[in-house]
Amino acid sequence: MKTTEKVNFNVIDTITKIAKKLKDSCLLQIFLSDVEADNATLASYFNVTERQSLILISIYATQNHRNGEVDMKNIARFLGLEFFDILAMKPDFELLLKQKLVVMDRDRFNKSKKVNISRANFMINDDVIDSIYENEVITLFTENLKLDNCQFAKKVSDLIEERMDEKIDTYEMFEMVEELENTNETIEMVKALKNYNLGIENRTLYYEICDDLILGGWSALNKTLTDIYDNPLTRFRKAREIMEGKNPMFELELIKTKEDAFFGDTRVGLNDKGIELFLQEDAMLFIGNKKNKNCIVPEDIKDKVLFFEDKFMCEVEFVKNSLCNDKFQELQVRLNEHSLSKGVACIFYGAPGTGKTETAFQIAKATGRALLHVDISQTKSMWFGESEKKIKEIFDQYRHLCKASKVKPILLFNEADAVFGKRKDTGASTVAQTENAIQNIILEEMEKLDGILMATTNLTDNLDAAFERRFLFKLKFEQPSASVKKQIWKNKLEWMDEEAVGELADKFNFSGGEIDNIVRKTITEEILTGIRPSNERIKTFCETEKISSKMNRCKVGF
Repeated sequence: MKTTEKVNFNVIDTITKIAKKLKDSCLLQIFLSDVEADNATLASYFNVTERQSLILISIYATQNHRNGEVDMKNIARFLGLEFFDILAMKPDFELLLKQKLVVMDRDRFNKSKKVNISRANFMINDDVIDSIYENEVITLFTENLKLDNCQFAKKVSDLIEERMDEKIDTYEMFEMVEELENTNETIEMVKALKNYNLGIENRTLYYEICDDLILGGWSALNKTLTDIYDNPLTRFRKAREIMEGKNPMFELELIKTKEDAFFGDTRVGLNDKGIELFLQEDAMLFIGNKKNKNCIVPEDIKDKVLFFEDKFMCEVEFVKNSLCNDKFQELQVRLNEHSLSKGVACIFYGAPGTGKTETAFQIAKATGRALLHVDISQTKSMWFGESEKKIKEIFDQYRHLCKASKVKPILLFNEADAVFGKRKDTGASTVAQTENAIQNIILEEMEKLDGILMATTNLTDNLDAAFERRFLFKLKFEQPSASVKKQIWKNKLEWMDEEAVGELADKFNFSGGEIDNIVRKTITEEILTGIRPSNERIKTFCETEKISSKMNRCKVGF
């Protein structure tokens, strides 16, 4: 960042005047006494000590004479000193480097991790040279102050580019990132990462992922680590740590990974929490407005009358009333006062077609809650470890949805037989181990749940005990009785008389879902023929509904 503010003396003339006296002076006062006042002016201009000002002038003069970089030996010869005299000024060189007045390039033969300053090449920072020639104030001292998060991440990315171009090594880069953090220690993102006790390697990686988010989204893991690390073994160690999900940023829910099916590479990006830490109120631009195709708002749920036995209907009403927003908030406060989990989990279990899913939908509509519908099949992946990540992402999405909603939504695991059954033996197959890992994640998430989880399952006797105790409400859906089936038939086919409806209810042991199927067939035939099916035709539909009964009548064998 440059400024047009001019200084009130001629900088280049002053440097030239002092340089003539400085050459071969051995820094003796007798030779420098008549430029002492000018040097004090330059020291103030550079914001350094007078001795450091003389070193800067020596580098400038030697650099111009040699048309490029100079090392300590060149500077010693210019001053007429022994090399060991210059080595005693090492702290002065380090301060000039820290102030960015001087830049240093590694000796091309020195591949050690820590740069040896006594063998390094120096040159005046190009921005400082420009200020000298323009007779302007140097603004390097404040260029890293008052950065926002995006500017900070961009500066870290610039340092990584310098490492990639081999202008600095990995060790230097991490040191420079720490210096950048120190000059921007008031940035909330920087403070938070340090409070998480993340090391400088992980902090640097996080900043680079942040910069990639702004530029386009995901970071290619292999390329990113290649840019950061000059040591291949260190790079492989870091890649393995991330791909196996063992990096501490996973536990902090800051990052996530994704397999790139086309290139066969792993990509790494920010989780919702990581985006919120980076972008703060602007995070909604990346995660708040993303339409989740599995998120159903209550307005999109159609009203449907539920028919159950009176006793069971009371249980359903009890759950619904408990989840009305005012009662639910009061319930959470009371649970918290008793040091109990604030989350409310419900499991609806029983035979297929008995109204489990529809009950969850109708409760969501009645209580004005959105419903995040989880498709269990989409959580299964051929990639080892990917299924567990998908399950974690589901709970991350739900937490963000809770934050973004005035009324906490419902997380629905529909037909969750695969994940709520009894856990397998640890010595079982890899698939079984993956299922156990998924169950462990869900159990852990249920413990810290701050919302509402519903699960529907056809399992009646295979529910794992660890899950059972975590469900506050457990509703068992039975096959409807004859009187309930009669109500369902009458509600669906209003034109049928009481006798015909009673006959269907008594003769066919159908669930509500199976009755729905018969009704759909009836409507389909009426549309195709233009004639409403007769009672006898509807009985035919009923007789062919159950595949199992047809198979029993037509056994194949010898």
